[in-house]
Amino acid sequence: MKKHLGLLLLLLAAIFLYTFKLGELPLRDWDESIVATIAREIYRAKPSDLVWLYPQNLDGNPYWNKPPLVHNLIALSYQYFGVSDWSTRLIPALFGALCVPLLFLIAQEVFIARRAAYFSAAVYLTLIPVARHNRLAMLDGTITFWFCLSIWCLLKLKTKPKLPNQASPPSHQQLFSFLIGFSFAGICLSKGIAIALLLGLVLGSYALAERSYFSTLRSPRNLIWIAIGLSFVPIWFGLQYHHYGSTFLRYNLGTQAFSRITQSVESNSQPLWFYLLELLKYGLPWLIFLPGGLILAIKQKKTAWAKLTIIWLGIYFSAISLMSTKLPWYLIPVYPSIALLTGAKLSQLSRRKLIAKYPPYQTSFAILAIIFWLGFVYLCWWHQPQDLALILIALCLALTFTLTTILLRGQANYFIPCLLGGLYLTLLIFFNSHHSIWELSEAEQVKPIAQLIGQAVPPQNLTIYSSYPYYRPSLDFYSNHLVVPIAEIDLKTILANQKSAYFLTTKNYPSIANTKVIAENADWQIRMSNNIN
Repeated sequence: MKKHLGLLLLLLAAIFLYTFKLGELPLRDWDESIVATIAREIYRAKPSDLVWLYPQNLDGNPYWNKPPLVHNLIALSYQYFGVSDWSTRLIPALFGALCVPLLFLIAQEVFIARRAAYFSAAVYLTLIPVARHNRLAMLDGTITFWFCLSIWCLLKLKTKPKLPNQASPPSHQQLFSFLIGFSFAGICLSKGIAIALLLGLVLGSYALAERSYFSTLRSPRNLIWIAIGLSFVPIWFGLQYHHYGSTFLRYNLGTQAFSRITQSVESNSQPLWFYLLELLKYGLPWLIFLPGGLILAIKQKKTAWAKLTIIWLGIYFSAISLMSTKLPWYLIPVYPSIALLTGAKLSQLSRRKLIAKYPPYQTSFAILAIIFWLGFVYLCWWHQPQDLALILIALCLALTFTLTTILLRGQANYFIPCLLGGLYLTLLIFFNSHHSIWELSEAEQVKPIAQLIGQAVPPQNLTIYSSYPYYRPSLDFYSNHLVVPIAEIDLKTILANQKSAYFLTTKNYPSIANTKVIAENADWQIRMSNNIN
């Protein structure tokens, strides 16, 4: 009963945190906006048009970037809740929330102490990059859920004593075998084969390291059920190949999958230590306990939890660090292993006699408390204009770290609930502010521009040429038009050959010959070529 109640509380806490004020901020450029645009095209099309199977861009061209499983689920969200920022992010947020109790179930299989399972799930819930990313309409939180599901199903297949005259595996083994295959099908159909192969290497390496416990995997019947679960992948790729030919495979498996390993796609090249810096920037305060968790895992390297976390963290982190293309969200699938390591260390520290042996933790939290108290004072008295959200965040963290330091110094083992509660409250304040998607401040807000386009440009004129220096998918989504940078086109050819040419330019942009202004706001204007019939 306590287990089920704990699972329910973890799930509710995750759903509330990951959906709180979910639609308050607009979609980010690139991944979020592209996912939303493809999902909306699926939603608009008739089922008989098969856009759900062969997704397409706004202009009707095939979308080969990623398989459309998540896009279809978001389109289903649109069907019930309408097209909005909230309904776009809802499905990824729910997948992210489900991963929290799922990590608890994984931890319960590998840890002896149940408190380690609760700590691991709670740490994962309150990791800043995990909580922030799971609230976005992106794919990495979803594939993390599928991978955690496959790990849990594998752990449920641990060898158990056979009943006399048992001729075939129990039915639950067939179910968990099917779910392992189905989970990897979910990964393949959410983000592609390349990431599935990497995560499959992690799963296979762990099964091999614990092969004496997973003899059931050698059962032909279980292998067949795994293959049945995976069968959705060759079916989907076969249909795409039949429909598009080899061009689809060359782009989907080449440019968008395996090319990222050896080449920097879209100039996303970073140094080898990029992901280590990402951990250092956003992993606090839980990162304080990670070295202790790693040392504990090495000391207990023969245990199931130690093997799982070392293999998971070691293989995945090394692989993405060696890839040429590096993006911050590639790190998301490794955070469950970090949470397990941290949960193991917290479980050890929760025994009162051990706390006194680790004064570096007291020092670390004392330093953090001082930093945030100084930040609070600066934000209150010197930072202009005053930002109430930042002031509250700094105050909440300063109080949390101060109380944590006091409790650690007093050897009180309830410093962990104090830290968890403070971080959860801080995240709620953070998600109630415009700072939670800080990338939006790096470029001009698109909704006012999209509104101007919607008022001036008729729907049948799909393409608009913009003086904006680079392509912004969010502008496409909100305006429902293709907004192409002028730098990417031959302007003279467009003016000579198109009767219905529209241009989105800043007010200080040089005048375009044979055009007139038909709409404008404070910063932008819509120009129309004079030769429109």
